[in-house]
Amino acid sequence: MEAVAWLETLNEDDFNGIFEDISIPTNGRDEKLSADGVSAFIKSQEKQNTRQSTNRDVRNLHRWITENKWDFRPIEDIPPKELNNYLAEFYISVRKKNHENYEPGSLTSMRNSIDRYLKEKEYDSTLADRKFHQSNQALRAKRVELTKKGKGNKPQASEPLEPEEQELCWNKNILGDTDALSLTFTLWFLFTIHFGLRGRDEHRKLCYGDIQIKQDVSHQEYLEFTGRGSKTRDGSSIEQSDKRNTTPKCYAIGGPRCPVRLFREFTKHRPQAACKPESPFYLQTIPQQYVTAVCNS
Repeated sequence: MEAVAWLETLNEDDFNGIFEDISIPTNGRDEKLSADGVSAFIKSQEKQNTRQSTNRDVRNLHRWITENKWDFRPIEDIPPKELNNYLAEFYISVRKKNHENYEPGSLTSMRNSIDRYLKEKEYDSTLADRKFHQSNQALRAKRVELTKKGKGNKPQASEPLEPEEQELCWNKNILGDTDALSLTFTLWFLFTIHFGLRGRDEHRKLCYGDIQIKQDVSHQEYLEFTGRGSKTRDGSSIEQSDKRNTTPKCYAIGGPRCPVRLFREFTKHRPQAACKPESPFYLQTIPQQYVTAVCNS
């Protein structure tokens, strides 16, 4: 109650200067963003693969509708009842260019792309609404049919290397530091195993400053991965933190296969201009025969 009484005694002059040191960043501009500017900023932060798959799937649906229903309207202009019927037939009959069936997961991804597109266009319903019950049932039935035919087993999924296979790679110098290519591939392999990096997305984003050599309390060296976001940790979550619970580490083990030694060897051969924290980690290797040919020309 004393605090309330004290606040009631304050006037406007008492607040002068309180917020003078507070500044709001405006990226160097005081102008207001237009609606188009906000939309452009949101799209610029969207994953490139997501945008490409959304555009592709929407084009496929629009092409199917125009070819089979002779309806040339944009899909966001089609009323939910009609679009529901179109989608039900689309899920059941759509095929690849070679006339093969899609994988069950690919059909679900198509639905997600179409739903994402309709939300962007402020469509009055989402594909999860009751209005699209029939098309969702058709999608589920098609997934069941494809699964019975052996689809959905991820035939292109990569298989982990067995310990014997890894040993063979080391012995045949596929892994190691015999040349620039094997050294680069070895670090890619070690980072995938110890840091859990995805084969394409996170390795492509990896920067030189994301990997650091550190020591623990017992002075044992290790590589630490700080990371700059991933497919599932991209900073988009508002409700929960995107930070990892632990920082991935890869300890030195000594000998020719030591990850710390291999990282130092990799660093030693990098151009000075490529040793900045924001520099891409992986560099294009030049085969020795090309270097020899240039030197002898």
